[in-house]
Order: sequence, then C-alpha cells, then structure tokens
Amino acid sequence: MKTNIFLVLFFLFGFSLIHIQGQTTVNKGKNRVEVIFTNKLTFDDLVKIKADLKAKNITIVYQKIEFDKEKHLSAINISVDCNDGFKGSVSSKPLTNDNKVRFCRDFSKKSKEPFAIEAM
Repeated sequence: MKTNIFLVLFFLFGFSLIHIQGQTTVNKGKNRVEVIFTNKLTFDDLVKIKADLKAKNITIVYQKIEFDKEKHLSAINISVDCNDGFKGSVSSKPLTNDNKVRFCRDFSKKSKEPFAIEAM
C-alpha cells in the first residue's frame, strides 16, 4: 500500500512545521530542518525528502537503502552536507518502530544543538 503524503502547515513562533505521514517529520522553518527516517517510508518519500533538503541548500546522499517486501524502508545509510561546515553520516540498524535515523540542522545563533545526525 502506497503511503499517502500530506502536508499541514502551522505557523508557530514564525516557523513552519510540515508533517509527512508515517512518523516522519520535516521541520522547515527559517531556522530549523529536521528529518526522521522510519520504517514507514517508501522510495517516493525519500525522493521528496531529498528535494526538500536541496531547496534548503542541504545535500543528502543515500549511500545504502533497503526496502522490505511491502516496499517500506528497512535500512538506510546517509551522508548529509549542510554546505556551511556542518556535515556527517550515519548507518542505521534495521529500522523498526523503535529504531530510527534522525538528521537535524538548527540555524539559530543560540541553538543548543546546531547539527545532529544519529541512529535512535
């Protein structure tokens, strides 16, 4: 079954929040971008995420992607370059409801976490 993607735009403190169905959230405000890769995503979702990040001048390379028989993401290795000095890579364990991969770039000057890339 193909995952339907829907976008809901909220304005909260001047930032936008875009939610992609399947436990994946892309926060794309002026100051923050966050993506969580889950086992609910499909290939089409990955293509959209890559395009969204490119629009924010962030380069993501999917070094390894695996899908299960339902065509949902089961494993991922990524490399991210924010093109401003922040970059990194991460390899996932098999993705489950408990195992996810997260990437975050916060452009705020006083950010406690300006960059993160991790398996969770």
